[in-house]
Amino acid sequence: MVYVFAGAGASPDEARLGITVPRKVGGAVVRNRLKRQLREAMAALGPDAARGSDVVVVARAGLDEAVETQGFAWLVEELRALVEPRGDES
Repeated sequence: MVYVFAGAGASPDEARLGITVPRKVGGAVVRNRLKRQLREAMAALGPDAARGSDVVVVARAGLDEAVETQGFAWLVEELRALVEPRGDES
């Protein structure tokens, strides 16, 4: 689950990222790996992604297995689809 709050106090030049991974996802090792992968995926989107917004990622059970089977590139593309602004919005 990803929440994007546009102009919610973040600097207009950068995005802020908040990540939460509950214990239901797995043990400490699994949660920390998933948080690291989410931070890396957000960084891979580049500096223009979600500029001026606060992005909050709430990991759900099964995300670690999905990243394991689909790969890191899948995670980056999923985040891109959720975070980047769509052209049809005004």
